[in-house]
Amino acid sequence: MERLPTKVELRKRNIPLEDDFCPMCGSDMESATHLFTACIFASKVWSMITRWCKVPELVAFSVRDILEFHNFCGLKGRMLVAFKGIALITCWQIWKARNELIFSNIIRKEEEIVSLIKSIGFLWFKNRSRFKDVTWDDWCKFV
Repeated sequence: MERLPTKVELRKRNIPLEDDFCPMCGSDMESATHLFTACIFASKVWSMITRWCKVPELVAFSVRDILEFHNFCGLKGRMLVAFKGIALITCWQIWKARNELIFSNIIRKEEEIVSLIKSIGFLWFKNRSRFKDVTWDDWCKFV
């Protein structure tokens, strides 16, 4: 809905910025679509996540594509529930990594982000879903 304060959206609101480029890759204007789908940083994170979850490689042209990917990834049952949460956590962690870079000059590696997604996802899945019996070992093998 173009509400995330990306550089493109801030510029539309007449907020002065040094540049409009993505802080993660520097290759294009920073919009939500670029940040979550086209940015090379995000693409690497999504690639690692889809390999871990044993789903087809994510091909997304919009944020909506990411949010609807679980409908077409072939998962069922608890794995589908887990993947829905993982997709949201992945977006959140990409956004957090972007903010850490901009506001604290902290550079996160893709592997760090994936580790955070796995650990936060496990805590969420075990404590907030009806699947309380999942173990860390099961989770790392993707439930």
